[in-house]
Amino acid sequence: KNEINILKSMYEKAKMPEQIARIDITLGDIFLAEKDYVASYNQYLQALKYYKDQKDQLLIADIFVKLGSLALVEKKYENAEQYFSNANQLFREKKEKAKEALVYKELAYLAIEQEKYNEAYHYFSVAINKYENELMIDQMIELAIERSRIGLLIEKKDKDIELLSTLILQFLLRKNPSPARLRRIWETTKDFFEDLENNLIDLLEIPEWRRKRIVISLDESE
Repeated sequence: KNEINILKSMYEKAKMPEQIARIDITLGDIFLAEKDYVASYNQYLQALKYYKDQKDQLLIADIFVKLGSLALVEKKYENAEQYFSNANQLFREKKEKAKEALVYKELAYLAIEQEKYNEAYHYFSVAINKYENELMIDQMIELAIERSRIGLLIEKKDKDIELLSTLILQFLLRKNPSPARLRRIWETTKDFFEDLENNLIDLLEIPEWRRKRIVISLDESE
């Protein structure tokens, strides 16, 4: 609430339309985090109107991504897909491959929400390829782990684990990876394998009778 009050005060004092639009975006982000979806939507729309007037294609696309993420949280899946599609078209026209990858990642999460796992796997694959073109190994590892989770559900685990191993090796061998990045990659990878271990029985569909063992003990008194 403190941040909202400060931003509203700045909003009243701001004179440049661009400053107001940036405050609209920040307020939209805060309202989204606070789960005030109507307020978030209205702030994003105000920013979108300004950027459309300015014909700033990249910032328009950024707002579409935010609106898509908001629609995804609200489970308005058709709206989310449309916003992401609009954003992707603009990013593609501007040859912003890294931002295209971000949209494909969001489309993958949208597919997961609808239990469309093959679609999700495809979108993660496209996003990984986009990041590869930009040599963004950190992001590739993150998405490779996410894709591996889906791969376990649709029986493509061998391919994913091979890719993940290759990416982590590239990351470790490249020049001076920062400690913060190393820690983040380690934690994400650790979470993945812990999740794999915890769900291995369900993923492999091992029946209960195969998970039991018979123990024979001798009674020494006899």
